[in-house]
Amino acid sequence: MPIPLDPETAKAAFKRSKANMLGVARAACDEIRTDAHRFGALYDAAAASGNWSVILGSAVAPEFGVPMWRDVCTLRNPLTDELRTADASSPEVDAWLRRAAFNAGVMAYIYMRDELTKGVIAVPRDACELKFPR
Repeated sequence: MPIPLDPETAKAAFKRSKANMLGVARAACDEIRTDAHRFGALYDAAAASGNWSVILGSAVAPEFGVPMWRDVCTLRNPLTDELRTADASSPEVDAWLRRAAFNAGVMAYIYMRDELTKGVIAVPRDACELKFPR
Protein backbone atom coordinates (compact mmCIF):
# COMPACT_ATOMS: atom_id res chain seq x y z
CA MET A 1 0.00 0.00 0.00
CA PRO A 2 1.45 3.37 -0.89
CA ILE A 3 2.48 5.59 1.98
CA PRO A 4 0.83 9.01 1.61
CA LEU A 5 4.08 10.99 1.83
CA ASP A 6 5.84 13.14 -0.72
CA PRO A 7 9.41 11.97 -1.55
CA GLU A 8 11.18 14.52 0.66
CA THR A 9 8.96 13.87 3.68
CA ALA A 10 9.32 10.11 3.19
CA LYS A 11 13.10 10.41 2.97
CA ALA A 12 13.19 12.51 6.15
CA ALA A 13 10.87 10.05 7.94
CA PHE A 14 13.05 7.07 7.04
CA LYS A 15 16.19 8.91 8.07
CA ARG A 16 14.72 10.24 11.34
CA SER A 17 13.34 6.84 12.35
CA LYS A 18 16.40 4.94 11.10
CA ALA A 19 14.00 2.99 8.86
CA ASN A 20 11.94 1.86 11.87
CA MET A 21 8.59 1.24 10.23
CA LEU A 22 6.59 2.56 13.19
CA GLY A 23 8.44 5.87 12.82
CA VAL A 24 7.46 5.94 9.17
CA ALA A 25 3.89 5.00 10.10
CA ARG A 26 3.89 7.91 12.56
CA ALA A 27 4.93 10.26 9.72
CA ALA A 28 2.21 8.84 7.46
CA CYS A 29 -0.40 9.33 10.18
CA ASP A 30 0.81 12.88 10.74
CA GLU A 31 0.24 13.49 7.01
CA ILE A 32 -3.26 12.02 7.41
CA ARG A 33 -3.77 14.32 10.43
CA THR A 34 -2.79 17.54 8.64
CA ASP A 35 -3.25 16.64 4.96
CA ALA A 36 -0.34 19.01 4.38
CA HIS A 37 0.32 17.75 0.85
CA ARG A 38 -3.39 17.51 0.00
CA PHE A 39 -3.23 13.77 -0.79
CA GLY A 40 -6.44 13.22 1.17
CA ALA A 41 -8.20 16.09 -0.56
CA LEU A 42 -7.10 14.83 -3.99
CA TYR A 43 -8.24 11.29 -3.22
CA ASP A 44 -11.61 12.47 -1.89
CA ALA A 45 -12.15 14.67 -4.96
CA ALA A 46 -11.31 11.81 -7.33
CA ALA A 47 -13.58 9.40 -5.43
CA ALA A 48 -16.46 11.89 -5.38
CA SER A 49 -16.20 12.74 -9.07
CA GLY A 50 -15.21 9.33 -10.39
CA ASN A 51 -12.44 11.08 -12.32
CA TRP A 52 -9.40 9.04 -11.27
CA SER A 53 -7.22 10.61 -13.97
CA VAL A 54 -6.63 13.43 -11.48
CA ILE A 55 -4.31 11.17 -9.48
CA LEU A 56 -3.27 8.52 -11.98
CA GLY A 57 -0.14 10.36 -13.11
CA SER A 58 2.13 7.74 -11.55
CA ALA A 59 1.94 3.96 -11.27
CA VAL A 60 1.46 4.09 -7.52
CA ALA A 61 0.22 7.52 -6.56
CA PRO A 62 0.53 8.26 -2.81
CA GLU A 63 -3.12 9.29 -2.81
CA PHE A 64 -4.15 5.63 -3.14
CA GLY A 65 -2.77 4.97 0.34
CA VAL A 66 -5.05 7.53 1.97
CA PRO A 67 -8.12 5.34 2.71
CA MET A 68 -6.14 2.51 4.30
CA TRP A 69 -3.93 4.86 6.31
CA ARG A 70 -6.99 6.83 7.47
CA ASP A 71 -8.55 3.61 8.73
CA VAL A 72 -5.37 2.47 10.48
CA CYS A 73 -4.48 5.83 12.03
CA THR A 74 -7.97 6.52 13.33
CA LEU A 75 -8.95 3.07 14.60
CA ARG A 76 -10.18 3.77 18.15
CA ASN A 77 -8.25 7.01 17.77
CA PRO A 78 -10.66 9.72 16.61
CA LEU A 79 -9.23 12.58 14.58
CA THR A 80 -10.89 15.80 15.67
CA ASP A 81 -10.67 19.25 14.10
CA GLU A 82 -8.68 20.36 17.14
CA LEU A 83 -6.08 17.64 16.52
CA ARG A 84 -5.90 18.48 12.80
CA THR A 85 -4.89 22.06 13.56
CA ALA A 86 -2.97 21.56 16.80
CA ASP A 87 0.75 22.24 17.08
CA ALA A 88 2.74 19.14 16.11
CA SER A 89 4.67 19.25 19.38
CA SER A 90 1.59 19.35 21.61
CA PRO A 91 1.02 16.46 24.05
CA GLU A 92 -2.39 15.77 22.47
CA VAL A 93 -0.90 15.32 19.01
CA ASP A 94 1.92 13.20 20.42
CA ALA A 95 -0.59 10.92 22.16
CA TRP A 96 -2.69 10.66 18.99
CA LEU A 97 0.38 9.84 16.87
CA ARG A 98 1.61 7.25 19.40
CA ARG A 99 -1.77 5.47 19.21
CA ALA A 100 -1.76 5.74 15.41
CA ALA A 101 1.73 4.17 15.22
CA PHE A 102 0.60 1.44 17.66
CA ASN A 103 -2.35 0.73 15.36
CA ALA A 104 0.01 0.40 12.39
CA GLY A 105 2.21 -2.01 14.34
CA VAL A 106 -0.75 -4.18 15.31
CA MET A 107 -2.00 -4.20 11.71
CA ALA A 108 1.45 -5.23 10.46
CA TYR A 109 1.58 -8.01 13.06
CA ILE A 110 -1.88 -9.30 12.10
CA TYR A 111 -0.93 -9.24 8.41
CA MET A 112 2.26 -11.20 9.11
CA ARG A 113 0.48 -13.66 11.42
CA ASP A 114 -2.56 -14.26 9.24
CA GLU A 115 -1.25 -13.78 5.70
CA LEU A 116 2.52 -14.07 5.34
CA THR A 117 2.75 -17.20 7.47
CA LYS A 118 0.32 -18.85 5.04
CA GLY A 119 2.31 -17.73 2.01
CA VAL A 120 -0.12 -14.99 1.01
CA ILE A 121 1.91 -12.06 -0.29
CA ALA A 122 0.32 -8.79 -1.35
CA VAL A 123 1.00 -8.15 -5.01
CA PRO A 124 2.26 -4.65 -5.83
CA ARG A 125 -0.17 -2.53 -7.87
CA ASP A 126 2.15 -2.55 -10.84
CA ALA A 127 2.54 -6.36 -10.85
CA CYS A 128 -1.04 -7.66 -11.18
CA GLU A 129 0.12 -10.17 -13.79
CA LEU A 130 1.89 -12.08 -11.00
CA LYS A 131 -1.46 -12.89 -9.39
CA PHE A 132 -3.58 -12.85 -12.54
CA PRO A 133 -1.51 -14.27 -15.42
CA ARG A 134 -2.82 -13.59 -18.91
